[in-house]
Amino acid sequence: MIPTSTTAPARGGFSELVDWGVLKVSGDDAGHFLQGQATTDVLALASGTLGCGAFCTPKGRVVANFRIARADDGYRLLLAAELAEPLRERLQRYVLRARVTLENLTGPARVWGFFGGNTSLPAGLGWPLSDGSDRHLAILAADQSPPGEPLPADAWRLADIEAGFARILPATGEEFLPQMLNLDRMGGIGFSKGCYTGQEIVTRTHYLGQLKRRLFRFRVEGCECLPPGAPILDTAGDEPRSAGQVVNACPAPAGGSIGLAVIALEFAGQPGLRLADAEGAPVRLEPLVDDDRP
Repeated sequence: MIPTSTTAPARGGFSELVDWGVLKVSGDDAGHFLQGQATTDVLALASGTLGCGAFCTPKGRVVANFRIARADDGYRLLLAAELAEPLRERLQRYVLRARVTLENLTGPARVWGFFGGNTSLPAGLGWPLSDGSDRHLAILAADQSPPGEPLPADAWRLADIEAGFARILPATGEEFLPQMLNLDRMGGIGFSKGCYTGQEIVTRTHYLGQLKRRLFRFRVEGCECLPPGAPILDTAGDEPRSAGQVVNACPAPAGGSIGLAVIALEFAGQPGLRLADAEGAPVRLEPLVDDDRP
């Protein structure tokens, strides 16, 4: 399992997640509508809990991934702020006659991440994460803020990386199958819930065991700014070969960078992985699961 971070903020700390957006999906058909679009088993999501999942192209490639909460008046999707409006527009094309309203609340609604369960927030404003990290997310109005001094946003990014939760950004859209982001191991794919966009490819990959790339945590020394989508090369042979790409990264407390990258399994246990930039810094992988099964 993922080791507990030695750099996690003290219980009760919080960060404003300024790069997160919020979509509200409401109406009588909201649950069934999302059930037919997302990888998540939305109808099985209990009130007060936080799930995760993705929206895919017909070829099963992830357009956006998210955390999802069920509220009294519908659902909230929390995802990269840059993808909130494009995703709303994409989903709107599929509403047709369904009784569904899609609203982009990014801006008026602010996302906050809390470390520890005791946040003194009113009931119904926060949802615990299901990854065992004792964190939860909350959505507050633009004029609301928790009492106290917030931690830098990188504190939450680091915690997500250590927990193995990768966020799709515009630079990495339509690059990966959901399983490549480990969403199958996080409960983000409902394999028995019925059809959704991309379901045929995602399910076939699951049952036929044809996945060739997986998510790994990595560390790089001496490099603190790695953009999403940055390529990683295998340099052990005579000619460099593409081995994978960065999904998310942020500066590590001890220097360098820590991040998440999708890596071809054939290179996962091999030396010689390097960033494909002028410095070519070595990349050290850390598996996110107990075994190496695809």
